[in-house]
Amino acid sequence: MLGSYLTDAYSGDIRRRREVSEHLAHDVRQGVHAQKVMQSYQSWLGEGPELSVLRMLGLFDRPAEEKAFEALLKSPAIPDLTESLTDLSPTEWRTILAKLRRARLLAGEDPHNPGHLDTHPLVREYFGEQLRSQQTEAWKECNKRLFNYYRTLAPQLPDNFREIEPLFLAVICGCNAGLFREALNEVYMPRIQRGDAHFAANVLGAIGPLLSVLVHFFEDGRWGSLAETAVEEQILPAKDQLFILMQAGLYLTATRGMAAPEARICYERAEPLCHSMNHPQLLYVALMGQYRYTLMADKLSAAMQIAERAYSLAQEQNETNSLAVALHFAAFLARYERNPAEVERLASDLIELSTVQNFAFWLACGEISRGWARSASGDPDQGIASIDDGIREYRATGSILIMPSWLALKAEALHLANRTSEALAAIAEAEAVAQRTEERESLAELHRLRGVFLANMGGDEVQIETSFCEAIRIAKKQKSVSLTTRAGASYAEYCRQKASGLGGHGFRLPLC
Repeated sequence: MLGSYLTDAYSGDIRRRREVSEHLAHDVRQGVHAQKVMQSYQSWLGEGPELSVLRMLGLFDRPAEEKAFEALLKSPAIPDLTESLTDLSPTEWRTILAKLRRARLLAGEDPHNPGHLDTHPLVREYFGEQLRSQQTEAWKECNKRLFNYYRTLAPQLPDNFREIEPLFLAVICGCNAGLFREALNEVYMPRIQRGDAHFAANVLGAIGPLLSVLVHFFEDGRWGSLAETAVEEQILPAKDQLFILMQAGLYLTATRGMAAPEARICYERAEPLCHSMNHPQLLYVALMGQYRYTLMADKLSAAMQIAERAYSLAQEQNETNSLAVALHFAAFLARYERNPAEVERLASDLIELSTVQNFAFWLACGEISRGWARSASGDPDQGIASIDDGIREYRATGSILIMPSWLALKAEALHLANRTSEALAAIAEAEAVAQRTEERESLAELHRLRGVFLANMGGDEVQIETSFCEAIRIAKKQKSVSLTTRAGASYAEYCRQKASGLGGHGFRLPLC
């Protein structure tokens, strides 16, 4: 950790960075622990204005601009922090900075960024943590002043990332100051996300920065555990808590994948709030978030239970689109359980609903699922025809994202119809689509199916082994328990038949 800090690049030119870094690195090379180095500097400086400057530099993760520091140093003074720094003359201020620069605790002034104060991350971390943990009220007051500074620095409705960045900083400082309601309702919702427009996410694509902001609404960065405050005026009401949890769940899933445990925690914490507020639409979203995680990282039976709850909720609310989504995912799970009768039932209901409501997308999904069910039930020719019709309708909607999954179902049907060479061609097409769209959800299953097809047609052993091993590797990387188990079972059965000598007479590996 220490070495990474010392080699971290931070803002400012290389010469200025070396002035600070080499001095600290020299002590570290001599075997002196970084904390002891900081302690020795602190003892040498004493409790004077220089130490207060270093502690305030710990409020920033970048060079501190002069105007931000002016906001911290304005009257009235912050008790136990800025009394010796308020109302200084320019000469007195420069003298303090010069002393810190001579000690190599402050970088030389950058001619390209005049007025900015910069130091090494070790210095920021050590003295900033002192301010946060030992001078809590001063820490909060500093963040309150920075919150008000940054919120006025940006345009009311910024148009690009450079303009909106001060608002991100404002929310972070507001949360650090305990101003949760103001940070959320006066900056994050109306100015960063612009209500239902989700401007920063949908227009600017700033999902990562949004997460770096949202995490400050949670206790010590623990997703799902919303921060608490003793100030009644700043306690977030249930609707705001629900909003934050749903935002966090959405963007955690987008950045860390469907198997992100942090997203699952947020959606689980959101569920009781949905019930208490009688908000069935958001409850459905929370259930689907839990479903996605469970599908990837837990047992299929657990995922089916959540899917059934979402299906029942959609029926109760008579929300047709949600009902179509629930039917689709329930059929998806039933396919994994190799239950063609249940898939047929659910797909038929989805087709009927989609026909009445004119849902072209879900109609195509229903046709493909029903085709798979009929193929698995012993009628592969009719099944293949239905799958082809569904894929054609799906493409007509302009959709492509889950096309590899549909082609995998077609490959299964072709294999059951003793058209394995065509099934392998469908797998190859699916992989090409996945490569083009960067969709990775179906990759493990595509490799597993290739291994099964090659084994059953007496293919090359190296290719078979490679396919199964790649399926297991990808499933583990995606943290998908169900796909890992499935690929592992197919590989184990292949190894068993190979060891027993059955391979010489042709393998008989099942599709599941």
